[in-house]
Amino acid sequence: FTFMVGDVAMNRTSRTLTFNTIGHVLHFRDMDVVGSNGGDLKYFSSLDTRFYRGKKPGDWVEFAFTAPAAGTYATKLVYTKFNSYAIARASLDGNPSGEPFDLYGKELAGGAGTVELGIHKLTAGTHRLRVEVTGKNPASTAHLLGICRLILKPAAPNAR
Repeated sequence: FTFMVGDVAMNRTSRTLTFNTIGHVLHFRDMDVVGSNGGDLKYFSSLDTRFYRGKKPGDWVEFAFTAPAAGTYATKLVYTKFNSYAIARASLDGNPSGEPFDLYGKELAGGAGTVELGIHKLTAGTHRLRVEVTGKNPASTAHLLGICRLILKPAAPNAR
């Protein structure tokens, strides 16, 4: 969006404003952990990544997040890739959300992966997002997870 501004001396200039159209960005660093079946959990600020040390398929960690308003949202999960990371699946409020996603990468890459979790109708307030290890890439050395952000982008109410 570009607009013109001027002063009393009739000097004019244009300014450009850029709006964030990505949606509501919720960082896992700010979310409470509300459940886990074990495994260490740490935050790495240099990668903006919440790290979970899964050991086997079936290991999981669950976070509480707050939807800013009632509405229909396209949801995405942003994650870090690394050579020891697992294949995982997310669930939102107890319901599977999106397809399994592979966090494996040859090199450490913070925020390099994104997975669509689908369209969800959310009430304002607290919800739960669980990330569960479902397996690992044959090239991966372990079952670890690195998750960064949850994105809630307002969507049309009839979107699916």
